[in-house]
Amino acid sequence: MSSQDREIPLSLLGAASGSHPPPPPRTAVQLLDFHRLAWEDFERLCLRLARLTGKFGRARLYGVPGQAQSGIDFYTTLPTGRYESYQCKRIAGVSPADIKSAVDKFVKRKRWSDVSDKLVFCTSERGVRTELTDAIEGQAKRLAKRGIAFEVWDADELSLLLKEHEGIVQDFFGPYWVEAFFGRAGGQQETLEALREEIRAIPRMQTQFVTHEWASERLRALLELLRKDYPETFAKLNDQLGSPPDRELIRATAKAPPEWLRTADSRVWDVLARTAESQGEWSAASNAWERLSERQRTAFSRSGSLVSAAIAAKMAGEVARYEDLIAHAEDADAKHPRLVLELMSEDTAPAERLAIIAKLDSEDPDDLAQIAAQRALAELLTPDVAAARISLQEVEERLPGSIMSASLSISLAAQKGRLAIMGHRALARAELLDAASEAESVRQRLIDQGRWLEATRMVMLRADIHAILGDRPMASRVLKGAREEEQRTTEQKIVLASSAAERALDWRLAQTFLDGAEETPTIARLRLEIKEAIGSPAEREEALLGLEEMVREDGPESAPAAFLRLAATLGPVSTPWSEEAANYLREHEHERAAVQAEAFYRLRKDGFEEALRILEPYGKAPWALATRLRVSLAPGVPPEVAVEAAENLLAMGPSHAARIEAAQGFGRAKDFARARQELVSVARDVGAPDAARADAYEKLMYVAGNELDDWNFALELYGEWVEVAPTDDRAPKWFPRIANRRSRSQSRCG
Repeated sequence: MSSQDREIPLSLLGAASGSHPPPPPRTAVQLLDFHRLAWEDFERLCLRLARLTGKFGRARLYGVPGQAQSGIDFYTTLPTGRYESYQCKRIAGVSPADIKSAVDKFVKRKRWSDVSDKLVFCTSERGVRTELTDAIEGQAKRLAKRGIAFEVWDADELSLLLKEHEGIVQDFFGPYWVEAFFGRAGGQQETLEALREEIRAIPRMQTQFVTHEWASERLRALLELLRKDYPETFAKLNDQLGSPPDRELIRATAKAPPEWLRTADSRVWDVLARTAESQGEWSAASNAWERLSERQRTAFSRSGSLVSAAIAAKMAGEVARYEDLIAHAEDADAKHPRLVLELMSEDTAPAERLAIIAKLDSEDPDDLAQIAAQRALAELLTPDVAAARISLQEVEERLPGSIMSASLSISLAAQKGRLAIMGHRALARAELLDAASEAESVRQRLIDQGRWLEATRMVMLRADIHAILGDRPMASRVLKGAREEEQRTTEQKIVLASSAAERALDWRLAQTFLDGAEETPTIARLRLEIKEAIGSPAEREEALLGLEEMVREDGPESAPAAFLRLAATLGPVSTPWSEEAANYLREHEHERAAVQAEAFYRLRKDGFEEALRILEPYGKAPWALATRLRVSLAPGVPPEVAVEAAENLLAMGPSHAARIEAAQGFGRAKDFARARQELVSVARDVGAPDAARADAYEKLMYVAGNELDDWNFALELYGEWVEVAPTDDRAPKWFPRIANRRSRSQSRCG
């Protein structure tokens, strides 16, 4: 879900924050005065009512005041995986236009209309359902065509629904309204007496009213099962930890458990371990997982719990304990899926990873979700996006709403974006922006649990997505927002520095991230990369020699070093070709990169014919066609070569950036009408990246104005340009020129 998505805070499930409305006359009433509620309280009331009347898995707020909310205020989930969406309007007077506007917003923002089965319009105004029947029925028919039901909860309907929910009326309207609304005399005194009786009936030290909104769906289910099967034990655990759990109490309980907990069975320790993890208390979680292993009957189960204990110890920075627990897990059962996955090297090739994962099996849903997650990651690296999507669906089915499934969804969107760029296809811009927002939301969840390395990776992933969209300054700003805890270890420094150097192209920032890092092969390669990019001539020469040495070592950093060495030959400083680096890439499944680099190098050194000769064996491969077009745009290349290259590439359905280059090919042949056609199609495509649209508008100024002398059209395009990219510093220089040329044209006409 998007970063605007968040679990409902406990404050929103409690009483109203403002004062209660003044009491009504002491007569029975059938209509509550919703207008006197603060708008925040009206929204809270509707959310509470939706949670109690709907048949769904969970309810969540969507966004906060000031954020774009895609036409909804909150939503509920359905067992099918789809949603019911709600809009809340505490306003005086509702017109047909208000009803239509509400639906317009919802339909326009496909983020929710595409996945919802129902839209509910909540208003504090009364009589809306009868007075605006035509408007409501019209919008209901409109949504029905999309398979979406439409309901209106006005003051009359809300009052009717609340007749069965005295607790909500008490919270939001107070005791006097309860007395009047439910037709009681002396209601306040009776309510107090009833409360006293309830309190007397509660066993000491047992909590009766508990919310589990703080817990993941998996943990929530386990807590509810424990409450159902062992209510007294559940009550003791709840009183021991608090609800939501208190971190200090979690630490104390795991370190010195009370007698009843020391004798408790595995289910209680399982819940305690997961609760500790949810609050970022990793040392306590490790102790709880180990205690759980002591209560399990099979070696297989003990091994799994010991691995979980080891991972928690690693999260707590307890390296020696991690190694000891892993050794005990191996002794118990070396084939447990959690152990196999934990010990699998990150350097293992994707195909080999998939072969190992295919042999793993378990009856535990958490194990199966982990297996599916690791399979999805390996499939993304293959890359097999379709297979990864199927594996992701399995994770979502087993652990709905989990950080694991959300993280995989973000990785999938980013990989699809990378592959689209490589294949010269259009980017799914809305999907990528949603993924970037969700990455920030997931990062906050990880920070709350003290999962700092994973939070660092989420910063990197969000920056990568903005770089994919062509917004490198934004990628740089995202990376600069990394917290101190997200930069502490060498691994974290590598993640951030790599993203800064290779995605944001912010070399100084990358250099900053490497300060104080331990010298590893990856750190060494990053330092050489930075030195080659921004170093002095002597430092650059030293960096090139260092990269060539890395290639010869045939180690884990050899392929990245070979890429960097060839990239240097295409930079602004004259650099000799490295056949050694090119051969290494060809021999290690990176032939395309080596061919593209050599084509551009030969273009610069030997001319376009030699560059085209290098590309000839690769025929109509999209990447080869795109490279051929870029080569043909170089000075001195015959125009007909550029036109042929542009036509061939357009026939493949290329990306927005490639279509702009195709337009340049037509411009080389003076076919400015065709160039304008291609540029306008990109500039006005709302699905195109803003950076690509801005580039198209900038080139249209030359084509429409300078070449076609259509300055009225240029003015129209200019207005669109500044709306799409208001900070583009290329735009201001064009306005005086457009105004001047239009003035001359009008003078001639006069």
